[in-house]
Amino acid sequence: MSNAQARPDSLGEYLAHLPLNDEQRAELASCTSFAELHARLSAASMSDCADKR
Repeated sequence: MSNAQARPDSLGEYLAHLPLNDEQRAELASCTSFAELHARLSAASMSDCADKR
């Protein structure tokens, strides 16, 4: 059985599919691995949650 979703080959391709504005995408473009990208996205979402309190 094959996976129906295509897996992005590069960080740039992955970033292009995320719901980000151009400024956010540019900030995250410096990430060198998916792990770093996910860590930065998690940190950003946690600060967004804290700001809404």
